[in-house]
Amino acid sequence: MTQKRISELLSDIFLWQGRFARSSWQQSKAKGVITFLGLTGIWSVLWILLGTPIDVGLLVGGTIMSMMVLISKKLDTHHQQPQQPSHRSRDTQQLNQNEQSQQQTQDEYVQEPPEIDFDDVAGNEELLDELKTKVIDPLNNPEKYDQYGLGIENGFLLYGPPGTGKTYTAKALAGELGLNWMPVKGSDVTSRYIGAGTENIANVFAEARENQPVLVFLDEIDALAPERGGANQHEDQTKQVNTLLEEISEIHDNDHDVVIVGATNRLDRIDDAMLRSGRLTEKIEVPPPDAEARLGVFVQHLDAPYQKLDGKKVIKATEGLTGADMEKIATESARKAMERGGKVKTDDVLAAVDELK
Repeated sequence: MTQKRISELLSDIFLWQGRFARSSWQQSKAKGVITFLGLTGIWSVLWILLGTPIDVGLLVGGTIMSMMVLISKKLDTHHQQPQQPSHRSRDTQQLNQNEQSQQQTQDEYVQEPPEIDFDDVAGNEELLDELKTKVIDPLNNPEKYDQYGLGIENGFLLYGPPGTGKTYTAKALAGELGLNWMPVKGSDVTSRYIGAGTENIANVFAEARENQPVLVFLDEIDALAPERGGANQHEDQTKQVNTLLEEISEIHDNDHDVVIVGATNRLDRIDDAMLRSGRLTEKIEVPPPDAEARLGVFVQHLDAPYQKLDGKKVIKATEGLTGADMEKIATESARKAMERGGKVKTDDVLAAVDELK
């Protein structure tokens, strides 16, 4: 063994003993004193065996241990001192903090209970009656259903063409039930990065559990739960669907105060397992608004002053249009009346319909 190696070994032994004594002191003062005296005794015996007088050996042993404690403390303190970051590293750190803060804000979906309810949903009385029967009554009167052995579902699927008011209906349902409103778009949760979509789904449901009672609205759920087993489906997409199924099942099985409402205009693209018992069991169609509903939506969104309108002409002209279409027509009708400097009249509405079509 070389002299250099011997020196390094002795140095490691000295530092270890110093750190050991300090660690014992931090655990308890009594243990620290015993450890210090024990190690001091070892060094004193070594010096005495070398022919040093006992009193000198004790003094040398104590001195050596004191030096080892002080040196090890100084070295450890030096290594633990943080380096001052450069301007570039500080800028990078600040940028990362901003990105994390922005991501955290984006990941927060929950809102206060909506101020709208079924009284604000124009027309579609059959849809509202179905929601009251299949959703509201069971959730508000669980004892009645338990008495007859009927399970309470907390997962529902709204389906229908684009623009029929699925989002507005779900929001009104949350208001009717007095639940927190948590709208989540499928496209906001899915990710092209492996594992990110699965993690996002888990975060959504963790937030839902922390904000009970809550209605989670999964818009574009066909993007979150496409049918598994497709030729072009990536393994990560399959894991994402599995995670969503597990989360919804857990909500149902553990009787959380969480209502889950999915929405899609592509019912055929959703994985069959999503529609089984314990998940989104009830499928409720949201059809295009009927004649009465179209007029109701139009009037609801028309904030401008208007004169008596020819309802029959408006109904005939807007046949087949959605609630979203009627909202656009109301806005454009008001614009035409403003440009003319008068009240909205039937001709304004019909002109707005023609432009939309």
